[in-house]
Amino acid sequence: MSRAKNDEDSEKAKQVLKLVGERIRSLREAKGERNYEKFAFKHDLNRTQLWRYENGEDLYFSSLLKVLLALDITLAEFFSEGFDQSAKS
Repeated sequence: MSRAKNDEDSEKAKQVLKLVGERIRSLREAKGERNYEKFAFKHDLNRTQLWRYENGEDLYFSSLLKVLLALDITLAEFFSEGFDQSAKS
């Protein structure tokens, strides 16, 4: 794989992670949880990690599942908005 292709793929991954973070934050706030630290404490999540996820940093799939469980949302529901073209663009 060429370096340019690698860079392009890396940038796409960053864009998707940013969308994931924005979606997590949006869902948390929609549930009336304005403070990420209080939400993390309430659901036994690491507050620093939650902050990183909401800001588009990489995360394990198992970590995403734990956050979605705290948000009471399925994977299908989570990815139902805003992700349809993000990996293809």
